[in-house]
Amino acid sequence: MRALPAILAVLLGTLGCVEEPPASDWTVYTEIVGRQPVERRDLPRCQALQDPALAGDCALTVALGLAEVEGASAHTRCAAVQVGLWQDECHFIAAERARSRGKLDAAIKLCESAGRFAPDCAFHLWQRAMRTLAQRVVLDDLDDHQIQMRRVHARWAARVGHISDFDSMFWRKLFRAVWDGVSRVDPAICTQLDPDLAERCRMGALIHLDHALRASLRNEAWTTAFCALQVPSISALTALPEAFPELDRFPTHPAHQAVVDAFHTGHCKLDSLPPHPDPPRRSISDRSAPEAQGRTAAPTQSR
Repeated sequence: MRALPAILAVLLGTLGCVEEPPASDWTVYTEIVGRQPVERRDLPRCQALQDPALAGDCALTVALGLAEVEGASAHTRCAAVQVGLWQDECHFIAAERARSRGKLDAAIKLCESAGRFAPDCAFHLWQRAMRTLAQRVVLDDLDDHQIQMRRVHARWAARVGHISDFDSMFWRKLFRAVWDGVSRVDPAICTQLDPDLAERCRMGALIHLDHALRASLRNEAWTTAFCALQVPSISALTALPEAFPELDRFPTHPAHQAVVDAFHTGHCKLDSLPPHPDPPRRSISDRSAPEAQGRTAAPTQSR
């Protein structure tokens, strides 16, 4: 019986030496990204995470945080982020920060390194100039603005035209912005322009109708009534139950009617929608962390 205390002591000692199970990836991730300021020792901890999404976002957060602490440009830390999605995003964010400091040449070079985000990165560089131009356009005098439109286009094409589908994106975004806030979206106005710009102008108007129809289809009552129409005329849309107010902006026009017909056929008969004429672009202005393990966090989408 005297041996029992010794045996228990050995057992307790053995159990006391058993290592605790390692913290989950999610626990380590939330600890690191929630701490301010970030610490150098956190980079290898991020890279050791097993979940690729958490490891990537963790390393990106720490790298950008260290750059701020050191007062250095964000891109100086991008090499510490995993090659691929996360390093591409790091260059995207670094370009945004360089542009905000007035360093356009540096921002362009960083966009060139942004991989899959390069087109969106380039868009962020010229969108302000494009929107400023759009706000100055008077629809009744479209013809007077053509020279300035082409001038702004040429200036940015020379800077970032090699990075993305700049040409089509510029005109699409410009004329979409021109129609923003206009109470009557009438493609007939576009005839004031040269033929090439007139077509871009009409597309900008149709983008607004496309968005209004997509929004309307989220309403079950409106959608049921829309699909019940034998002849889905543009003028009938606002009379349907719970019609989206935005639909009042679109007068009867052959181009508008073609869009309505495509939505009626696609959604009501084929259970599919027409391709989006102006897909949302990606933005890094409001990065959010993965909400759970296994979820990839990438730049949020915006116009």
